[in-house]
Amino acid sequence: GGGGGGGGWHDDRPPDFSAISEALQAEIIAQVQAFADAGSDENSAFGSELAFPATLSALERRFVYSTVEQRGGLIARGVGSGAERHIVVVRGQASTDTALDAPNSMPEVGSSSNAPGP
Repeated sequence: GGGGGGGGWHDDRPPDFSAISEALQAEIIAQVQAFADAGSDENSAFGSELAFPATLSALERRFVYSTVEQRGGLIARGVGSGAERHIVVVRGQASTDTALDAPNSMPEVGSSSNAPGP
């Protein structure tokens, strides 16, 4: 029996990233920032997504998630499973017709005042 997957990890107790070499941390941060700064230009060196190799350890993958969260505007998600699992980073400001289920409570800017119901 394998251990069950842990719940969502909370930012109040960040992992100890000191186990990751400073060189690798700097490389991950630089890649994330360069991807974000490249914008959605299809002619950029990155294209629409930034994929990290499956060779990253679990801690290193978590560092990627942390870096992406701090950068803002990007979304990191795990792809694959087992030895093939890796992280793909995409831009958060995708087109408005994304397949994501957006909550219906989104504030509508500039909409006319709601008429009172019956």
